[in-house]
Amino acid sequence: MNAAPQIPEAPQASMVLVVDDDAATLDVLARLLAKRGYAPVTAADASQCWAALHEAAPALILLDLFLADEDGMALLRAIKADPRLASVPVIIHTLMDRCDYREKALALGAAAYLIKPLDLRDVLDHVARLVPAPG
Repeated sequence: MNAAPQIPEAPQASMVLVVDDDAATLDVLARLLAKRGYAPVTAADASQCWAALHEAAPALILLDLFLADEDGMALLRAIKADPRLASVPVIIHTLMDRCDYREKALALGAAAYLIKPLDLRDVLDHVARLVPAPG
């Protein structure tokens, strides 16, 4: 009998998981990260996110708060509650420009809270601060 795949203990150095249900946002962020030497993996919903996390632990997660199949706050809470993923930095990116959402996300362990439309330089600055660019 085969056991379920285990998430590696150490994150993959340059892998960045981008979770967003907007295909254009996924494409732009994946291309941006790849140009900087990161290895982007994309997920359009929470179930794809969990599937990617079972394959490998990323160095960082870019997470939208509003997904079609799950609330991003619930997903953030679950990621931070998982001992194998708790240390992985999560950057929230969202249309929700409200202090209560920002405060809740940061209290749940988000490393940053970015408002859409995203300033791509700002995204790269936050990513590079948390996970240095490869090479």
